[in-house]
Amino acid sequence: YSLADDYSHEIWHNTLSPVLYADFLESINTEPENIPSIISKLSKLDYENLKDIFIDVQENKEQAKKKLKLYNIC
Repeated sequence: YSLADDYSHEIWHNTLSPVLYADFLESINTEPENIPSIISKLSKLDYENLKDIFIDVQENKEQAKKKLKLYNIC
């Protein structure tokens, strides 16, 4: 945890997290009450699939939507 919670990285988490979350919400395009189950499903993916989805969430939302359907996330 000491590496993951390095205080010097906090500025990047605070700067990038809202942008990533906004892109994620745009990609899933659902009602707020569905978000917890979507996040739960995402947490069960392996790292590579999760990484691929979130790269697409930022760079290609249509491809992200396809992957989210492929993995039965939403």
